[in-house]
Amino acid sequence: MAHGGAGPGTAPQLSAQLDRETAGLNALLPDVLLCGSAQHPGPEQVRAAFQALGGAVQPLVRKYGEIQAVGLSATADNDPSRLETFAQTFANLLLTPDTSFGQMQKTSVEHALALREEREETDPFAELIGHLCGFEDFALSPWGEDPEAGPNFYQKLTKHYRAWLSASPVELYYCGAAPAKEVARVLTDAFMAIPRGELDEELGTDVRMNAIDAEPRVLDASDESGAHWFSAGWRLGDAMEDPDPAVLEAVAAVIRYLARQLEPEVRLDLHKGLLMLRCETAPGEAELQLDLMKNFTDIVRTGGFSPAALDMGKQARIRDLLDLPADDAVLEDFWLSQTLLGLDWAPDEFAAFLEEVSPAETVQAAAGLELDAVLIN
Repeated sequence: MAHGGAGPGTAPQLSAQLDRETAGLNALLPDVLLCGSAQHPGPEQVRAAFQALGGAVQPLVRKYGEIQAVGLSATADNDPSRLETFAQTFANLLLTPDTSFGQMQKTSVEHALALREEREETDPFAELIGHLCGFEDFALSPWGEDPEAGPNFYQKLTKHYRAWLSASPVELYYCGAAPAKEVARVLTDAFMAIPRGELDEELGTDVRMNAIDAEPRVLDASDESGAHWFSAGWRLGDAMEDPDPAVLEAVAAVIRYLARQLEPEVRLDLHKGLLMLRCETAPGEAELQLDLMKNFTDIVRTGGFSPAALDMGKQARIRDLLDLPADDAVLEDFWLSQTLLGLDWAPDEFAAFLEEVSPAETVQAAAGLELDAVLIN
């Protein structure tokens, strides 16, 4: 898929159902692949190849609902004559890793395992999600669980890589100024050798619509060391039976707007039938914080907000959507999430649909909001 942007940059992504048995193996692959290809054996040669093209390459490991997306992202300069070299260099990394007797280099796999130990969870809602979705695969980090790495682990990972490469749907994203037809031709030629078996097309995300317990669970993991973080998660209820993404964004937008009138640094995330709020709180004030956040959601759930508040919330989100094309990495992430979650709205289309959401539609979608869990840490 090609999209205009500041580019050029390309990101091939392999997707899989987020699973405890395989997520950790999948997440190792980008770092292993960056250790070298048949064309450029060794990480130094890989870096030099992309530097010669005026760019760089990096690993990507993400999750969208209960779908894991793993791959690479690379950039190059704007010289159109280098597009084919860029695409071929990139394809070789994914399709022809540096091997010894057909097996991934043991040192490359050990390097990837060492890097894994340094990875830190960056999602501020990760711990809350663990409590909200303890019975769901969504509680897994995009990096999965640590694999059991015995002495012949590199052989196991090689076998897994080959099986996954032939079964995984592959998404190719290009952001840059080259004509779309030329990009499609070049990328098709470069990735033509990708093995294709029986594709795993049963990818999706399950949604729990109601809270786990009759009363909200309050989990206090704080201490006396100072300021704490307050996080709370609501289920969206019946709105997830036939979800309208634009309407759900309107619900999130007006709640975010109302909350930021009192808590300017509040963060909000809307994903997988969950609406989550997070902000800093002083020791002993968590109960007050909970009352405030419940009040904001109750105002929206019962229609107590003004049309102006909804409009202000929507306009802030619309500005974010219309700014997406200015950042290729953010734009690629947006398009990949759209694809994996079954949507095909461009940022301006999403903004136009959001603009049209009415107060009545917002209230109807928010009516089923149900507080599930609160975390203080």
